[in-house]
Amino acid sequence: MRAIFARHADGSRVDSVADIIRRRAAATPALTAVIEPHRTTTFGALDERSNRVAQALIAAGVAPGDRVAYIGANAPEFLEVLYGATKAGAIATAVNNRLAPPEIAAILADAAPAVLITDSDVPAAVRTVRTGEPYEAWLSTVEAVDPGVPVGPDDTAVLFYTSGTTGRPKGIMLSGDNLGQALATMHYDMELTTTSVAMAPIPYFHSARSPSTWWTPCRATPRASCSSTPCAPPTPAERRQRYRMRTPSRLSSRRAAPREERRNVTVHRGNSAAGWKRTVRPPRSIVSAAAAS
Repeated sequence: MRAIFARHADGSRVDSVADIIRRRAAATPALTAVIEPHRTTTFGALDERSNRVAQALIAAGVAPGDRVAYIGANAPEFLEVLYGATKAGAIATAVNNRLAPPEIAAILADAAPAVLITDSDVPAAVRTVRTGEPYEAWLSTVEAVDPGVPVGPDDTAVLFYTSGTTGRPKGIMLSGDNLGQALATMHYDMELTTTSVAMAPIPYFHSARSPSTWWTPCRATPRASCSSTPCAPPTPAERRQRYRMRTPSRLSSRRAAPREERRNVTVHRGNSAAGWKRTVRPPRSIVSAAAAS
């Protein structure tokens, strides 16, 4: 069977995580990559800062094949570490920041990262860099030069962990070749352009979010990154240009609802044994003007 890959701006196939930001930054360095309530990041800046992350990791003794973990909310720093780790030949490891401390500790013990970057206090027996001033100071000690560490398409690029619903979370190793094929569906089915904006409400560590997180640079599509700071709702003009990720379970639940309820149902995960619950919202016609605006 012929493999189908996503494509970079220059038409070459995607088989390297690091090349996604390299090629996009080379093509459109001034275009916006990430939008947050109080700052924006261009593709050129994201590429430059991921170069610094790569150099800082190498200076810290990180070798090709080592794991580099990130624990934190959606932020440009996640993408800097993702691309920086892969530029250094390391394996980027995304850890669910919403897990309980013992669960996080178990994943860190299994992944055995050489360096951990986090936005909160995480007890760990590895070198830890806290985002904010410590992270900026760490990056300021190195040059923004791409180390160019060779990485093959079959080498492991990222490491994700399953939710552990039926047991301990398991590490899933993905290569650049795996990701290039996984991103192909989005590449050919979603007609994103440089004027589109991809909403990012799902955590970057989640497998439902990660494909669009990495793929949008192929089409120079900015991400509206929703983290701990609430994101402003899109304007009517923006709404036509935005894409949102939904999990299969949520889509299945919506399809199972009676037709008249589908437009007014919110599906959420409950903490009880009852599992999925449905909450019917009032029709939009009776929602106050303030809430609808």
